[in-house]
Amino acid sequence: MQLWSYGFVGLWSCGSMRLWSYGLRICGFVELWLYAAVELRICGFVELWLCAAVELRICGFVELWLYAAVELRICGFVELWLCAAVEVRICGFVELWLCAAVELQICGFVELWSFGFVKLSSCGGLGLWSCGSVRLWSSGFVKLSSCGGLGLWR
Repeated sequence: MQLWSYGFVGLWSCGSMRLWSYGLRICGFVELWLYAAVELRICGFVELWLCAAVELRICGFVELWLYAAVELRICGFVELWLCAAVEVRICGFVELWLCAAVELQICGFVELWSFGFVKLSSCGGLGLWSCGSVRLWSSGFVKLSSCGGLGLWR
């Protein structure tokens, strides 16, 4: 269950459809997302995110995402992120993503990362990825990286 406040207040459960533009999100923790476009989310299934501004996410962990382009996320299947700035993610484990190019993520299956910089991720293992890394997953638990070896992930 999540409480979202962005001009009006709504209660959402996973599986519902959510359509919004600008917003302050309180999801058990705090998320402040400043969007200049619309998101359509069917939680756990399809997410379409069109963002063109800054996101500050503090939600159990901390994520600071500075975006300047468009995200298309079909969550659990395909994620296409076009990011042109810096992401810092501290997610239960630690992820430092310095991204200046295009990410293509087929979640749960294949991730193709085309970075201008380096991704550092630590969760049950430590991997260092640079430009063009390909990672194969099994349901988000095991990830195989052509650049970082095999790691166990949550």
